[in-house]
Amino acid sequence: MQCFKIPNGILDEIEKMCRGFFWGQKQEERKQAWVAWEKLYQPKKEGGLGVRDMKAFNKALLAKQAWRILTNESSLMARVLKGKYFHTSNFMEAKVSQNASYTWRSILFSRNLLSRGLRKIVGMGSTIKIWEDPYETSEDWVWQYSKNGGFTVRSAYFLELERKKEAGTSSTSTSNKGASKTLWKALVPPKVKMFGWRVLHGGVQVRKKLKLRGMELDERCPMCGDSEESILHMLFRCNEAEVRRRYLPLRLEFHPDKFSCIKGWLEFLACTYKDVLWISGEQVVHKAISLVGEVEEANRKDLRSRNSEIGGSIWQPPHQLWYKLNSDAAIFEGGSKEVEVAEALAARHGLSIAIEVGLTSIILETDCIKLYQHLKKGKREASYFGKIVQDIIHLAKRCNCISYAHIKRSGNRVAHELAKISKDYSEMMVLIEEVPPSMHNYVMVDVLSLNS
Repeated sequence: MQCFKIPNGILDEIEKMCRGFFWGQKQEERKQAWVAWEKLYQPKKEGGLGVRDMKAFNKALLAKQAWRILTNESSLMARVLKGKYFHTSNFMEAKVSQNASYTWRSILFSRNLLSRGLRKIVGMGSTIKIWEDPYETSEDWVWQYSKNGGFTVRSAYFLELERKKEAGTSSTSTSNKGASKTLWKALVPPKVKMFGWRVLHGGVQVRKKLKLRGMELDERCPMCGDSEESILHMLFRCNEAEVRRRYLPLRLEFHPDKFSCIKGWLEFLACTYKDVLWISGEQVVHKAISLVGEVEEANRKDLRSRNSEIGGSIWQPPHQLWYKLNSDAAIFEGGSKEVEVAEALAARHGLSIAIEVGLTSIILETDCIKLYQHLKKGKREASYFGKIVQDIIHLAKRCNCISYAHIKRSGNRVAHELAKISKDYSEMMVLIEEVPPSMHNYVMVDVLSLNS
């Protein structure tokens, strides 16, 4: 499926077998679908069952190949296809020729899906002289539906499902979205959840439904004989159902006329009884003890990991002949950048200035743990943040010596306060061997902490 576009006839046959398995109980019986199959494609949190749409999945897998050709032009596959099909243009502009192979046609079939999630990011080059040279830029493709900018089949699959939904080829509804989340989180056996899902979507074979399907039968409830047998009546309003509920250990209090739909009943039960409906007191105790132990162990591991990464809370001066660059960023009302991106931009700009004034042995210190980890480990990430990190790493090559350090916000107070007052300046300001009057107190706190 990841190399060729599977013919629709084959995929339809696979889907037919899946429907037969889902709705049928015996091999020879006629299968009757009680919920539109397209609803099952949606994730559980949106009211579906997460059943895979084979056509959308096939297209998402092919889009993965298209992504590789677009972003890894030096690969053998990309060079062969470029030499044969688009040697005078780029992949996004390539066309299908009459003698094109089925593989190439299949990859181009997925290109419209790929283009819906593509974005270009522009980063500064590593040879910038901020006082003299114009900025040199480079462009990279990123996939906007993942955190690190890399393509994922999962995100492309759901993007294709969304497109089909917008185009009207998928008849899905999100009216039961909240109730579905409550249902799947309930601590009940899977078969009970499955029955609850069918109840929410009207997929239970009650007599009212059977009559609508053309069957000739009496619509009245076979238990009480008073009203037509609907799902709501069968579960809650039937007198016989009320008698059976009285034998439940929890003595549930129902008010049959309070709600007019199954969704309302489910939300009422979830708010009123929560998990008590499904687990006994002894199970609660054992589960709680188990969870507490797991949480404590996870916290210990997390603390050990963090202690090895997180810096101190008191600013320390650099070693002799070294210079320390503390950076921080502030986002004001109406700002569009993410905090981590702003932190990376501040560090890049500060390092550029430090290099331009002749500092070559630098400790770059930040209170952003993600930025510190990426710089320390040289992590590559196909995102706007990752692009800025790579710019910083390239700039660092112009230093004789450079190291990266992390410090807590309390130890980075001067840089933090400088970032906050930056909104008062409309132009860039560089102060050498000067301290703004509003910063005197914060600088003195750092100085005094060294002597204490």
